[in-house]
This record gives sequence, structure tokens and C-alpha cells, in this order.
Amino acid sequence: MRKTQFLLSLFFLLMTSCSMKVTGQVYLDENEDQYKGEKEAGLTGLAFTVSMNGEPQGEGVTGADGKYEFKDFKNSTEGKICVKISQASLTAKSSSESQPSQGTGSVKKEEQAMVLQAVTEEPASQPTSDDNQGGAESQPNTAGAGPESSKTGATQQPGSLESCIDKAFGEIEISIAIPPLYSDSLALIAKEETRSLKVGEVVPIPVRLLSRCEAQPLVLPQGVEVVSEIMKPNPTTRQLVIAKPKDQKPTSTGVPGGEVTTTALPIRLTKEAPAEVSLTPTMICKNDKLISLPTITLKKIAEPDFLVEQSMSGQIALNQQITVLVTAKNNGAADLSSGTLTVDLPKFVTGVTVETGCNNLGQKVQCGNLTIPKGQALVKTVSFVLPERLTQDTDFEVNSSLTAATLPQEVKAEKITFSLVGPPQEEEGEAEN
Repeated sequence: MRKTQFLLSLFFLLMTSCSMKVTGQVYLDENEDQYKGEKEAGLTGLAFTVSMNGEPQGEGVTGADGKYEFKDFKNSTEGKICVKISQASLTAKSSSESQPSQGTGSVKKEEQAMVLQAVTEEPASQPTSDDNQGGAESQPNTAGAGPESSKTGATQQPGSLESCIDKAFGEIEISIAIPPLYSDSLALIAKEETRSLKVGEVVPIPVRLLSRCEAQPLVLPQGVEVVSEIMKPNPTTRQLVIAKPKDQKPTSTGVPGGEVTTTALPIRLTKEAPAEVSLTPTMICKNDKLISLPTITLKKIAEPDFLVEQSMSGQIALNQQITVLVTAKNNGAADLSSGTLTVDLPKFVTGVTVETGCNNLGQKVQCGNLTIPKGQALVKTVSFVLPERLTQDTDFEVNSSLTAATLPQEVKAEKITFSLVGPPQEEEGEAEN
């Protein structure tokens, strides 16, 4: 009887004298198999909480390489111990002062100094591939077996941020696998693009891809072209593979596994494009999950039925020849007849030359009785010589317009303006001499 009482007393003495301590590592589980691979990095600066039998024991922050240690237990009895990572801290950026110097120790909440941004993550699916980053050296997410340690392995449900040991005492080890948070990363960078384009205008559209994911072939709608020597669609299927920039360093989103690269997609609309068209790129990540990227909406800027454009070439200098190219476009549904194209010339110019069918009227040129079929354009050129000398700084402008009996109003081109600098002014003393 006395021997039994002695053994029971000794057992309880040993139980109460055991110092409880939990250590472990929080790591990025690249392939979501809950095995720590050699190439799978530890996650520093994540806030965690420790509980025993459902009762909170304390909290801390993971240190170097995602390792942590906690020993501030309120009692030393056997029980279920759980370590849980804070959902919000998955996008936290910790200051260097808030991290333990050796990657161990309990850190109080007021000492963490972390910038938190709450995110929501869908539960990760069961891994579909046994592709492991660490190969044969990978270690399962189970408890260790140190002195007076629990022999029961830690368990963590897929997609959960908590790992537990049911009957734990003494020194135990609990590691936590964090899957790449693709959805959360995408939520931080998601930005739908809406662009308005003229027909033939090339506009670079940014496409943001997670560096751990691969872009899937994108089918280009009719009327949409990609102007690139690197990215060319299949001429039959119109499928385009969006290439990641080779020399671009991925940008971190602050979310585990959320590094991003940006590809500029040079897009052009043709006349066949509808008034509005949408593109939705997709990508496949390492968990074989198909993720849709933000939609790109392209709006075609409708051109007016009639349009006049002008451009100028030549050296803007005294006594130099300038050529003006005037283009009148008919985007309407019917032919234009008996039209008149007028070009108002700058003052002081000489040596005006015009095409056949156009008349030089001094400060203006007129081309009359023009016919412009629907869907076509008519081009005229006018040349002149700038003054040989000027007495002062002078501004010049060229204006072109189209008129016809069938047009409701005059169609004007955007005017061309330029300046020439006159001779330097003489000092008053020099002028008197």
C-alpha cells in the first residue's frame, strides 16, 4: 500500500515538475503535401497562439527561418496542445525589432509592432500530386521525440492554420504547413483593366501573374491583335501564351507564395472588333487549381463618319520647304461627292506648290469636286517655303477642312502650329551707333 502511494506521489511529482515547451517551424508548403521539403522556406514574422485543452496559453511571432519556441504554459499537466497561425499575419510586414534575435522565445502582443492586413483564404484542396520540393529528405509534419516528449504525432487538417497534439507533455515539436495563398495574393493585385482604343492604336495592357503559376493559353477574340515578336498567337486557334519577362525580379505581395511578375501585353483593335470586347486570362498553380485573372475590357472608340487629318514634314527653319499631308477619310455608309478640301496656309510663306485639281489662292489652297467612296480615304499634299528672314518671333499655323453639300457641317482637322525665332535684338547703344 505504502509502495503504491509512493509511486503515485512520485508520478505526480514528475508530472508537475516537467517543464512544458513547444517548438517547431512554420513553412511554405509549396506542393501542399504537408511535408517539409529542403527547398520549402520557413516563414518569418507570423503571429501564432498556443492553447492547451482549449485554454489560451500565450502568443508569439516566428523568428528566423520560421522557427519558434514557447514555454510560458500556465500549468504542466498533460493535455491537447495546439499552435495556430494568425490569419491576418499572413500579409503582415514585421519590423526587425519585433522579431526574436535567435528565432525563439515568447513575444508579447504589444511588442510585435506588425502591420496587419486581414485576408480571406479558401480551404486548400487535397494535394493531387506527390511532387515534393525536398525529395527523399522531406520530413513529415509530426511531433518530435526529445527528452520527456510526447510520442503522439501532431495533426493538421488540409487548409487549416492550426496543428495539434492530443496528449502532450514535456517538450514537444509542432510544425505548421502553410500552403501558397494564391487567392489571397490575387486579391491584393487584382485590378480589372478597361481601356478605350482607336482602331489600329497599340496599347500595352499589364497582365499580373503569380510567379509560382503558369499562364494558360488565351483565346483572342476576333478583332483583337497582339503586336509582339515574342508572343504570337496560333493562326488557327488564335490561342496566345502570355510569356513572363525573363529578367524581371518578382514583386512580393506580402502573402506566402504570392510573388508577382507583370507582362505588358501590346494589344491592337482592328475594324472587325466589336464595340466592346473582354479578355479573361487564366493560370494554373502548383496545386493544379485554375485561377481566373482580372478581366481586361477593351472599348473601341468609334470614329466619326468623316475625318480630316493633317501632318507636316520638313525642317522648321528660315527659307526651308515644308510639306503638309492632308487625309480625308470617309467612314460613313455612303460615298461622298462634290467635296471641297481647303488648306489655309501660314502668312509670309512663298513657293506654294499643289497637286493637279487643286488651286493656289494665295493664303489658301482648295481642291474641289472631290469624290471619296465609303470606307476609303483621299490624300492631298501641299508644299511651301518659309520666309527667308523675319524681323521678330513669328507664330505659324496650318488649318485644313472638308466641306460638301451632303455634310451637316464643316469637318476640321486639328491645326498645326509652330514658331520661328527672329533675329536677336540689338542693344540700345548699338542701335544709336
